[in-house]
Amino acid sequence: MKRKVLNILLTMSAMILAGCQHKLPQSHSQTMDKIYTGVLPCTDCSGIETTVLFNPNGKFIEQLTYLGKEEQKNTFFTTGNWTKKGTKFFLIDSDEQKTYFQPSIDGKK
Repeated sequence: MKRKVLNILLTMSAMILAGCQHKLPQSHSQTMDKIYTGVLPCTDCSGIETTVLFNPNGKFIEQLTYLGKEEQKNTFFTTGNWTKKGTKFFLIDSDEQKTYFQPSIDGKK
């Protein structure tokens, strides 16, 4: 399942980047995409499988899959801009909704 999600995100990322008309600025600290994945808690389902692809140009693609909700549409995609302050990522989607998260390293917060 994770491999399928990764393939979808990578394909979408390639399509988005192919549509760019200008060269993207490259810095030595951000020359590759970063992907974070995990399961977030959910009040009315088994969990929310979350995968976020951070492009070095400040754009992100987020895939949310609500686990245990097979009888209805359970996968959603969001795009927008991201910034990083310290260890926290701040996301602003295309609807101007703001969220943030702090990834854990090896399960430690």
